[in-house]
Amino acid sequence: MDNNKIDEAELTKNIKTLVIKGRYEDALRELEDIDLRKIRQPSILCLAGEVYMGLGKYDQAERVLLRAYERQPGTRRTLDLLTTLYIDKGEYAEAEYYYKEFIGIASKDLHRYILRYRLDKAKGERLSVLIDTLEKLKDYEYIEEWAYELASLYDKSGETQKCIRECDEIVLWFGHGEYVDKAIELKSRVTGESFADVAAREAS
Repeated sequence: MDNNKIDEAELTKNIKTLVIKGRYEDALRELEDIDLRKIRQPSILCLAGEVYMGLGKYDQAERVLLRAYERQPGTRRTLDLLTTLYIDKGEYAEAEYYYKEFIGIASKDLHRYILRYRLDKAKGERLSVLIDTLEKLKDYEYIEEWAYELASLYDKSGETQKCIRECDEIVLWFGHGEYVDKAIELKSRVTGESFADVAAREAS
């Protein structure tokens, strides 16, 4: 493929669609004929980095993401990915550095809570610290995946009533889906009731 003729919008759309579907091998094939050393657009470099991260190719991800950072240091997407990359690599000092850069330009972005939580969890922070971060995220925006994570933390910390209440809220807000089923299962385990009994009562 001629790098001079790359349609950034088309490439971004194709790769992003594959990444959303978790089809990282297919996304990588989209990049195979492209000489990333000649790519200057940070958006494409970030997508390439995300593909490499999805395949566990962290060194390659690091190279392209640092290039994207050099091109546009103040891009929240680049900083988000770099923070995530270094969390996954277990390099927490670097993760903290890019996290601070991220919140410096995106202090109201909900991802500040998600990144903080993932970083603290990887570092083995206390449950109370993790709970506090997810409670702040909940106040900012209620997202089913992280609501379930919060319910699980309440369970682990022995806060049974908070766990049950959070499970009830998940069912009430989201109605059905993967995390609703998980919340019902968690509540049934905590209360000692059967999944069927809890599900039937929640549906009534």
